[in-house]
Amino acid sequence: MSYHIKLKDYFCSKCKAEYIPYEKGILCPNCKISTENIPEEYLGFIDELIVSLMVNKHRGGEFLPMGWLEASFADSIQYILFKTFYVWDNKKPKDGESFIKEYINNLRFENKDLYLKDYIIIKIQYVLIGKCR
Repeated sequence: MSYHIKLKDYFCSKCKAEYIPYEKGILCPNCKISTENIPEEYLGFIDELIVSLMVNKHRGGEFLPMGWLEASFADSIQYILFKTFYVWDNKKPKDGESFIKEYINNLRFENKDLYLKDYIIIKIQYVLIGKCR
């Protein structure tokens, strides 16, 4: 059984871009305005990502679960991280940061979602830092 992070979808009040404001003062990854009054439920997202990765690895031996249903934006972000860490774990690159940037930049995004590439790279770097604590 996979660990889904349950969050309501969050949209920028100005440009309506979808993202997860996982820390206070985070800027919208699309229009770069500051996110104000972030509900507490979003602030634990990075820790929850780490937990979901570890649950997958512990239960199934891999970061990528055998099955995954993308029913929300948070599910989509989780799945991108699962795939990234799965490839990273199997390739064991010497320069993990460069590998992650290249891997994410090679993923296909719809034009309206291109702003998410850097956002996801930053999020993965947070997860790597969390894993190394």
